[in-house]
Amino acid sequence: MSSRDMICVEPGLCILDIGTSSVKAWIDGEVRIVRLVELDSGALDPGPIDSLIDLVDRRGYRVIITGQRASAMGWDEDRRSPIYTWRSDLGRDLLREVYSTGDPLASLFLRPASSAPRLKLLLDMGYRYVGGVETYVSWRLDRRYVVDYAYAHTYGLLDPFSKTYMEHLLSLLGMDGDSLPKPVDSYEEGGRVVLQIPDQSAAYYGEDPTLSYAKLTLGTGCFAGVYTGDSPLGDLEKGVVPMMLDGLGGFMAEAYLSSWGDLLDDFLAREGLGYDYLGEVDLGRRVFKIPGRLLSGSMPSRGVGDDNANIVDLVHSLVAGASYVAGLIRSVKEFDRIYVGGGGAMSRVIRQGLADVLGLEVVVRRSPRLSTIHGAYAYLLRRRGNYPVEYIEGARPVEEVLTPERDLSWMADTFGERLGS
Repeated sequence: MSSRDMICVEPGLCILDIGTSSVKAWIDGEVRIVRLVELDSGALDPGPIDSLIDLVDRRGYRVIITGQRASAMGWDEDRRSPIYTWRSDLGRDLLREVYSTGDPLASLFLRPASSAPRLKLLLDMGYRYVGGVETYVSWRLDRRYVVDYAYAHTYGLLDPFSKTYMEHLLSLLGMDGDSLPKPVDSYEEGGRVVLQIPDQSAAYYGEDPTLSYAKLTLGTGCFAGVYTGDSPLGDLEKGVVPMMLDGLGGFMAEAYLSSWGDLLDDFLAREGLGYDYLGEVDLGRRVFKIPGRLLSGSMPSRGVGDDNANIVDLVHSLVAGASYVAGLIRSVKEFDRIYVGGGGAMSRVIRQGLADVLGLEVVVRRSPRLSTIHGAYAYLLRRRGNYPVEYIEGARPVEEVLTPERDLSWMADTFGERLGS
């Protein structure tokens, strides 16, 4: 059974995967990719998303929303701001001011990508409504000013146990909780928007719906995650953050590099090279240069990178960096295999390199770029009481299982040493 047949079990259901640089829309059994126009660093034009919402509305579709967490935008009845992504500088100065107070709750919940400071500034600009793109779509289709608990957790303001905004942090930022979207279980809320689920949560379901192992998403950024049950486990000093997985009350320990695939895309475009060139790169160089953006996009970030790295250096750095963040979550919870998705998983050099550096099984499913879309649907099945494993195995069967061929574990150590230098 094809992925198209599997996902279109219901007429009138579409999935919007709103990413950092594009939107993947599963409509009528086909994927449409709409590129988002970048207005400036980390700010996007919402026009293409409005066009998709208009299409969905005209056709009467019900919608699953997934995509980047910690996006922020403001809107009124007749105007809306740009979309400020998790990579945006908007709110960084405010966040530094909050950190300077030494408040322990702020350092625990308000991580560098948290959207609360951006939402605060958008409210100060006079917008009546603020929230992520997921809330904007819900407002447009259902006129409901709501956000799923798992998305709200990325604001940095939500107590994951009471599932309410924390008054202390609201006061610290000078925010009124009544001005923010209401945190809800989006599945139980119902409406045209069937549910909202953050991108990395959906990617997890799309790779390992049993949540038994770990997953690594190699997209614009690199995100490693492992399910930790009902315990919010992490190590903030190392950069391992506990995140709400979904509306079912589970948690995921996560570590990430904010720049990953974008570095590779930029380099190949600048040098006029195609992805097939990567097949010529032989990993294992003992000394390699690490681009500064890869280190500065890590958490914590104290290292100084190299500005003149070549393509061989870059591939070494990407594999070493991805292995390093996977190792961080492994220090929180042990696992012996990791599922790899995203555009980077399409390169066999990269995925074999991961197996060699990590010393464990690396599993790659069919259609690596679509794990988030399929995972969002798998999560819907789970919320309905159905076991989603059969769906994922049919829609995205395992394409390859890679096992270690040589010991390259020192590459991750090299990255870690440079990161903390």
